[in-house]
Amino acid sequence: VLDSSDIEENIEIAKKQMNASDANNAIGIGGAQRALSNAEVNRDKDAEKADVNIARAWDSYATACKNLEDAEKKYNDAVNARKSAENNKNSLAGNLNTVQSGATGQWAQQFNPYKNDLDTAMANANVKPEICVVVDNYDLSNFVACNMHASQHKDPVVEPADPTDPNYATDLELYNDYIVNGISDFLTTSDDAVDKDEAEVINNLIAKLKEISNSYLTTEATASSNLATAQATFTSAQSTEQAMKSAYDSAKSTADSLYNSYLDMVRAKEDTKRMDDSTVASAVDSLNSTRNTASVSNLPSVQNIESLEEQVSKCTITAPMSGTVTAVNYKLGDRYDGMSPICVIEDDSKYQVSAEIDEFDIAKVSVGQKVKILTNGTGDTELEGVVKTIAPHATAALSATATNTAVTYNVLIDILTPNDDLKMDMTAKVTIVSEEKKNCKCLPMDAIQKDEDGKLFVELKSDTPTLGEDGKLVYEKVYVEKGMESDYYVEVISDELAEGTEVIIPSEYDDSLYDISWEVG
Repeated sequence: VLDSSDIEENIEIAKKQMNASDANNAIGIGGAQRALSNAEVNRDKDAEKADVNIARAWDSYATACKNLEDAEKKYNDAVNARKSAENNKNSLAGNLNTVQSGATGQWAQQFNPYKNDLDTAMANANVKPEICVVVDNYDLSNFVACNMHASQHKDPVVEPADPTDPNYATDLELYNDYIVNGISDFLTTSDDAVDKDEAEVINNLIAKLKEISNSYLTTEATASSNLATAQATFTSAQSTEQAMKSAYDSAKSTADSLYNSYLDMVRAKEDTKRMDDSTVASAVDSLNSTRNTASVSNLPSVQNIESLEEQVSKCTITAPMSGTVTAVNYKLGDRYDGMSPICVIEDDSKYQVSAEIDEFDIAKVSVGQKVKILTNGTGDTELEGVVKTIAPHATAALSATATNTAVTYNVLIDILTPNDDLKMDMTAKVTIVSEEKKNCKCLPMDAIQKDEDGKLFVELKSDTPTLGEDGKLVYEKVYVEKGMESDYYVEVISDELAEGTEVIIPSEYDDSLYDISWEVG
């Protein structure tokens, strides 16, 4: 343990400064949060108030629409009533025109024949011309006022008015009164009274003509009265229509105005919302900015404290791993320079083999391949291993002056088989299994021979070989094919060879008579 009192004192000072800074940051953040809260409250209040105003404006508009609907209905009813009154007036005017035109049409067709008959009857009765003139002055429109009649009385005192007499007007009035009111009989040209039978014919015709005239005048009066009533109704309907049109226009203007007021309220809400949202966004930005500033304001202090605490932690030396201490480089009282290791600890719970593989074979090696391991310390016990890593760079490289330098690559192999006899720094012989095949027939590489045609063969061991002309022993040949190869062994493929078959391994000396035999395995 190293002395760290001065470092710990600096840590306390840095923490107090950081706490003071945290307090100031908290005050700033609190103020920004209150500003944001107030902005949000004001936004919500403005939105609520705007909703109330919009609802009121809509209610007013809805009421105005109802009034407009009522006014429109009344106006349409008034238009229909005016049209109906106008049609009725026109119809009655047509009726009156039809009645009045009947004076020369339908009514004349009834009146004129009787009038002609009356003229004929008076002519047949030799009625005086002046009396005939008076009767002829009556027509369909006024015959109802004709009170003349024929009788058997006679009054020659009364003479017709003389148009040349200065008192013609007065005499004519008296004479007409005499004629019209029947003061005397119809007189003939001989101043005699009209015959009784002729007088009855004349009076019947006058009665019929008065009846027709009266019917015509009654019909005309009724048509005129109906037309006058229809005209009054039409005039009243026109006034009502104008009044309803004014009421409708006023109701529509009111509805349009209130709808515009409603739209103004909606736009006002949107404008207020945009301003309130902008205020809230600014408050959020201010709060975030304050928080961001606060979050980094103490970074130097934090880093300083962490650095000091790391220095304190380094004052207590803790082994990074379990293992065996193999070296101690400091003693009590020494000053640690921060560079050299205090002690060395090595993990002896598992072992690795570090092997150098030459550049010709490194391409055949890959991570994960099985490895067979033999060490002097473990004797003939074969340990299993696996390739862990392969160095990307060579351990030694050729140089311009040292062309014979071997190029090798370091390969780390994990030993998988536990063995208490293993120790650090032992030497080991490793065999990396690049390819594996089970249940195959194999022979040493030297047992494979090649004839003149390049075919491969092996020689079968025999207790009675023959001696060739060259002095060499001759054995039976079995031609084979090669399969998988290793540095020392090769797979042989042949149906004539079986496990346990012994073959000859030729001597490396051509004149040797001694060959080595080997079993196929």
